[in-house]
Amino acid sequence: MKAICASFAFLGLGFTVLSAACAQEIGKPMVRVAQARTSAAALAPVPLMKVWQPGDPVRVRSDLRRRAERGQPPAGTLQASAPDPLLQNQILAGSGAQPVIRTDFDGIPSSSEGFTPPDIVGAVGPNHYIQMVNVAMAIFDKSGQRLFGPSPINSLWRGFGGPCESENNGDPIARYDHLANRWLVTQFALDDHFQCIAISRGPNPVTDGWFLYAFSTETADGTKVTPDYPKITIWPDGYYMGTQRGFPTDGLDVWVFERDKMLAGQAARQVQFTIGAPSLFLMPSDLDGPPPPVGTPNYFIRHVDGQLFGGQDRLELFEFSVNWSDPSKSTFQLNADIPTAPFSAMLCGDMFSGNCATQPSTSVRLETLPAWIMWRLQYRNFGTHQTLLTSHTVAVNSTGDRAGVRWYELRRDGNGPWTKRQEGTHSPDSNHRFMPSIAMDQSGNIALGYTVSGPTVFPSVALASRRPNDPLGTISGEITLREGRGSQTSVGARWGDYSSMEVDPAEPCTFWYSNQYYPATSEVGWRTRITAVKLPECSLR
Repeated sequence: MKAICASFAFLGLGFTVLSAACAQEIGKPMVRVAQARTSAAALAPVPLMKVWQPGDPVRVRSDLRRRAERGQPPAGTLQASAPDPLLQNQILAGSGAQPVIRTDFDGIPSSSEGFTPPDIVGAVGPNHYIQMVNVAMAIFDKSGQRLFGPSPINSLWRGFGGPCESENNGDPIARYDHLANRWLVTQFALDDHFQCIAISRGPNPVTDGWFLYAFSTETADGTKVTPDYPKITIWPDGYYMGTQRGFPTDGLDVWVFERDKMLAGQAARQVQFTIGAPSLFLMPSDLDGPPPPVGTPNYFIRHVDGQLFGGQDRLELFEFSVNWSDPSKSTFQLNADIPTAPFSAMLCGDMFSGNCATQPSTSVRLETLPAWIMWRLQYRNFGTHQTLLTSHTVAVNSTGDRAGVRWYELRRDGNGPWTKRQEGTHSPDSNHRFMPSIAMDQSGNIALGYTVSGPTVFPSVALASRRPNDPLGTISGEITLREGRGSQTSVGARWGDYSSMEVDPAEPCTFWYSNQYYPATSEVGWRTRITAVKLPECSLR
C-alpha cells in the first residue's frame, strides 16, 4: 500500500509539505451507536428565511484549511510549467442534438444571514426536488412550485434536543435513496462534533415525517473530530461519507452509517476509519440506477498532483467494505493507483482555494478549489460493465492562472480491474470554468455542469455534454443555463464550494443541475438556479 511519509522538501524551495510517495496510514475501524427519534407526521411550517439585502451581514464560511497558512507555498511559486496536455481549447459540435431544457427555475436565494459560499446541493426523486444551501433547505415539486421553505435546516430537528436542534452550521447534503424510495438530508453540528442525519419515513418528504439522528464524531479514545466538507452517498449496505480534518496536515476520515436500521428508524451504528495526512479529500461513490453486484464495496477516490504531493499525477481508488455482523472486520484499503495525464492543482500560486477566477467590474477573484475532488463520484452499473465519473478543477495554461475542468470516466469490465476509459480537460476559451459536477444517464450520455467567469463574463451557470459516439476525452457544445448579471464583491470571496448534477430516477434520461449566479453585483446577494436538461439521444428503457 502506498505510504504517506512525514514530509519532504518542496522542489528545493525550502518549503515542507506532506508526500504521498512513501504507505498510507489507516487506523482501525471504530464503531459507535446513535439512537433515532421520530419527527412529526409532516414538516411543520416554520418562518421563511429572509432574502439578503445590502446592509445585511456578510459571513464567509471558513473551512479547515491550512491553519496559519501551514502547508501553503509562497504566493507565485509552483505555477503550471506547461499547458494541460488534454486541453480542449474549442467548443466541439459533437455527434448529437442540442440538449433540451425541460424545467428551469430559481432555487434558494442568499438569506439575510449573509453566508458565502452557498454549498449548493440537490436531490431529485419521482415527484420532488430537495435543494440545500448553507443553513437553508427547500422542497419543490418538479415544475418548480415551492412546497416547503426555504427554512433553516435545523428546523427539521425541532424538539430533538442537543446541537442538531440548536446549531445550524451547514455543509449540507441531500440524497434520494431510489432503492428504498426515501430521502436523506444531513448537515454537521461542527463545534459540538456531530453529524446530523435525517431519513424520510416515506417517499413524500413534506408529509411523511422523518427519522432523526445525531451521530457523534468523537473517536473511541475521546478525540473530538471536526468533520469538514462532509459528502454522504447512497449504497446498498450503508450510507457512506468522507470528511477532512484540516488541509493539508491533519488527515481525514471515512464513515459508513447503518442504512437498514436507519430506514426503520432504529438505533444505528457507524463505522469510521481515520486516514493519515495529507488531507486530500476522499469522495465516496454514489449510486445511480441498478445496484452493484452483491458484496461490492463502496469506492472512494481522490486526485493527487504529483508535483505537490510526490509521485506521478494519479487517481487513488480505495475500497470500503463494511461488515455489520462484526464491524471490527470492516476494511478500508487502496484498490488502485490509476495514472492520469499531467495536471496542475495549483491556481494563481494557491494549492487550496485557488482564488483565481476573474469577474467584470471588480478586482475580487473567485475561489476555484483545486485541492479536492468535486461532488459527485457517480457510480452506474450497466451489467456488462460498471462506471465511475468524477471531476475537479485544474490550471490549464502555462502561467497557472486560468481554471478549467478535468473529468474522468473509469470503467470495470466484468470482474476485471478498474481502469481509466477516458479523461479530458474542458477549457474551450480564455474564461475560467470551475466548480464542476458530472453524471451519466442510462444511455451513457454525460452532462458536465460548472461555473464560467471571466473579465467580460459575469459568473454564469453552464453545461457541456458528450454522447457515447463522440471521440474519447471530448466534451461537446456548451449552453448557458443561467446568465449571470453581477459579480461577487465580498472580501475573501468564496464561491460555490461545489455544485450538484443529478440524474432523475423516474426519468433517467434527464439531468437536474443546481449552481449559483448573481442577478446584480453585490457582496453576497447570490441566487441559485435549478435546471432539468435532457439529451435527445437518450431513450427510456
